[in-house]
Amino acid sequence: MTDSVQLSNSAAEGRRNLTRRQRVGLWLGGLYALAGILPLLPRTPEGEVGPPDEVLLLDAALSVVALVACGLALWTGRRLWIRILAGMLILNALTALPAFFVPDVPGPLVVVAGTSVLITIGIVVLLLSGPRRARGERA
Repeated sequence: MTDSVQLSNSAAEGRRNLTRRQRVGLWLGGLYALAGILPLLPRTPEGEVGPPDEVLLLDAALSVVALVACGLALWTGRRLWIRILAGMLILNALTALPAFFVPDVPGPLVVVAGTSVLITIGIVVLLLSGPRRARGERA
């Protein structure tokens, strides 16, 4: 019984150690990861330009891992899970980069790819922002 109380106390302490920016980043990262799973539902019709099914499956797998990491980070407050979430989001954004270099990609898809990369950068900055230090304070 005392182990479960101790575990819940440490989880509550971890959540309290998160900054507001990190909590916002976690919620946005979770929503963004959830949105990364949804493109599996409407697949690209045959003959139309879009991401290959392999990329959609990879994005969905990365998004599932990101969602789990997000939930664990929110529950425990551990930086490990925050870093795993940030890593999964970065890997997911890297799968969008070929849209800038592959010929014959429609303009709207390039805009979506660019927007997703910018959103990912914003979320990762929020996630990895630590508490502000006073001037002259060393790490």
